[in-house]
Amino acid sequence: MAKNSGKNKIESAACCDVLRAHDRDRLIANLFAPQHHRFHLNALSAFAAELTSIRTKVSEPLLGVMRLQYWRDVLCSYNETMKTGNPLADALRQMLEETELTFTVIEQLIDNHESQLHDDRPLELSTYERRYAELEGWTIRQGARLILPGIILDEIANSAGVAIGMTRALTQCSPGNDEMRAFPIDILAIHGADQRSIGSNKLAAEAVLRDLISAVRYHLNKVRECARVIPVQVRPLLLPLAAVELDLRNLERYGWGVRTGNLRRQLAIYQSAWRTNV
Repeated sequence: MAKNSGKNKIESAACCDVLRAHDRDRLIANLFAPQHHRFHLNALSAFAAELTSIRTKVSEPLLGVMRLQYWRDVLCSYNETMKTGNPLADALRQMLEETELTFTVIEQLIDNHESQLHDDRPLELSTYERRYAELEGWTIRQGARLILPGIILDEIANSAGVAIGMTRALTQCSPGNDEMRAFPIDILAIHGADQRSIGSNKLAAEAVLRDLISAVRYHLNKVRECARVIPVQVRPLLLPLAAVELDLRNLERYGWGVRTGNLRRQLAIYQSAWRTNV
């Protein structure tokens, strides 16, 4: 439980601001988590969202590495009596003090993001899936441990992370723009296309999108098979998948680069929470 909750208003507001800007679905989902864990969950989620956003904010990898190193330094040099001047960093340091999570799991996420800053090679679908499992699944894995220390949800977290991360990429991409994260080279090759030609091959682009949606649905089904048997306290961590389903339907109907509006996403998460007895 967060100590001195009355003094956490600045840190809490900072976490919510980051989530509102970068991961609104997670912000809404955390409202359904046990109340005494929400501050820590928002800190954990906001940190993950902040690191994910770095890639879109920098013009070259070195600048991203510098930002990641800042987080290593500010969290490693922990001093209980000293504020950092960064409310999100202070919230994270408080989370590390008051929960069983360690700096090691924080550094693992930083390392994973750093390795990707230096690797822009075209990759196969299985490699993209591993990346999304590592990055998007991290919040679910560590959030579960925060709520129920000792619980292991690796398989569910990995599949949920792939579904969330890949769907986000599909809503941000189109064959004509420079964002290539959603174009695995093996799927392109199946349909006779590559990274350069996909923009001018409408039929291939549609076929690639169908295959990637099918890959997301495979992971969604894996989560659904196990979701009802996991403890009710950690089910809120899976609520963003309700918005994923909406995005998939819109992608199937309208094609690349379509994202469901915030109001409909919020309603879907509320409805999912009600159906799953969260």
